[in-house]
Amino acid sequence: MAKSFVPTLSLLCFSLCILNFPTNSLGLSSIQQACNNTADYNDLISYEFCVSAFQSVPESGVADTAGLLSVATQLARDHTTAAIYATKELKGAASDEKLKAKLLVCETQFAKAVLSLSIFNMERQEQEYEFAEDLEGIIQGSWKCERALQESGNKDRELLANEQNTVQQLVSIVQALAHFVATSKQ
Repeated sequence: MAKSFVPTLSLLCFSLCILNFPTNSLGLSSIQQACNNTADYNDLISYEFCVSAFQSVPESGVADTAGLLSVATQLARDHTTAAIYATKELKGAASDEKLKAKLLVCETQFAKAVLSLSIFNMERQEQEYEFAEDLEGIIQGSWKCERALQESGNKDRELLANEQNTVQQLVSIVQALAHFVATSKQ
């Protein structure tokens, strides 16, 4: 009797785990589905980046689209804040005044991005998603930073390339998810 109980209990636990894993009709996790949708919605978004970003936050695995939007918004704010600190550090170490001025452009754009993401986060909590369209300014601001650094040469441009790409990806994911959540509420 004890021998048949263990396999039955194991099968029951396995079945419950499978049934409670967030999937859609295609058998994809909510993260995979959201990342498929966002990558289809915006060519700037890398599916692999999206999945990796969400997998870095444990609560993403059980989140619905609105929950993933919350996670993406926080990730975007965190990475944009990190980009500000990296820019300040580079600016402090720079001896060339022209480079310092260009880095100040980047710092300002990233600071505006943090403010915009904070405003969006407040609106998101009130289930208002219109401000998501204004997040495009963050991406435009990061292009301004990139153009400013391009003028100073490839070495300086590479200093913030990863941070800019991460911010652009995350903000694009926020925009796409906000669109999906807003249209599902209508």
